[in-house]
Amino acid sequence: MNTKVFFDEAGNSGDNLLDKDQPVYVLASHNFNEDETRLILAPLLSLKNGEIHFYKLCKSSKNYKKIIDALNNELLDCSRIVMTTIDKRFALWCNIVDKLVEPFYAEVLNEDMNKGGRKLQLANILYWMQNKIEDKELIEDFLQSFQNYYREKDLKKQEDYKNDFLVALGRIEMIEDEDVREFFGYISMCNAFDLWDRSGQKYSLDFSISEFNYSCNRWGEILQEKFNVYHDNSKQIEHWKEYIKFMADERIPETVVGYGDRKHVYPLKINRLELVDSKESIEIQLADLFASSLSYYLRKMYNGINEPFLKELAETRFFKLKCFMQIGAGLNLDSEKFAKEMQDVGVDGVDFIVEQEQKYLRK
Repeated sequence: MNTKVFFDEAGNSGDNLLDKDQPVYVLASHNFNEDETRLILAPLLSLKNGEIHFYKLCKSSKNYKKIIDALNNELLDCSRIVMTTIDKRFALWCNIVDKLVEPFYAEVLNEDMNKGGRKLQLANILYWMQNKIEDKELIEDFLQSFQNYYREKDLKKQEDYKNDFLVALGRIEMIEDEDVREFFGYISMCNAFDLWDRSGQKYSLDFSISEFNYSCNRWGEILQEKFNVYHDNSKQIEHWKEYIKFMADERIPETVVGYGDRKHVYPLKINRLELVDSKESIEIQLADLFASSLSYYLRKMYNGINEPFLKELAETRFFKLKCFMQIGAGLNLDSEKFAKEMQDVGVDGVDFIVEQEQKYLRK
């Protein structure tokens, strides 16, 4: 099987997880060789004008049938494609739990919130609780000030954003709803110990590296051998390039980390990582078709837009494949499963990576 894996993304807005124009992030990868790629893209090759790019093609309804034909190719299969998607707004709530609540559990209570899915469950509860708050401007101020704090490098502005966040949190806790007060109280309780994670770190809110890790872990399972990664030019992947190299370091003992169905194997089986210009790679252009068509569909659905082309996309072979990992509210929640996880003697992923960093990366 081809051990060259090609990646492209759609809906990337970096640390801006409140971008209403791009509410969903999608990462697509495949291992079709050049000949297979040309067979899949055959309906679109006659339209090529320097580069096959979904968002340019879908501007004209004349191209719809050719796009649908490409996405219906019989070569498309879950053993050749890995897709990940994330609802960015939900990702921001995950960051709030990750950066404000989890440190309290770890340092004060000496408990692992990942075990039993408690972190995931709390993020879901808070995500749905926002709908009970009638003052929509208040909840937006709450989220925006948190995001601004972690994106800002200037210390004075950081403090201003933190204060804005705490003011908004105080107003939310005055709402006469017991559930809202209870669950937002977790954030206040943790803030009392001033365990805020360090701000101003580049891409600290961005989930693209998590999606990339998941995808590479999945390719390791599929291929059962080392593989080369060819990723469309990406500022985030460029930023994390040395870290990715470390996560594939053979000195790391092969270890399964995580709990339940959220497990991951290190080291990653990446042999080499190369950033490439999509204009020079037809395989990357195919990855763009996968990522951008799904991003286009999800963005339209997210904003309540319905049009015939969306229905046609949903009926294609590609859209019916079961090779999607989704991160979003209400997904993969099973209280019985989480209860069993509490008895699982697993390895916390973050603790494992930190331990390996101290042994190898920092040397």
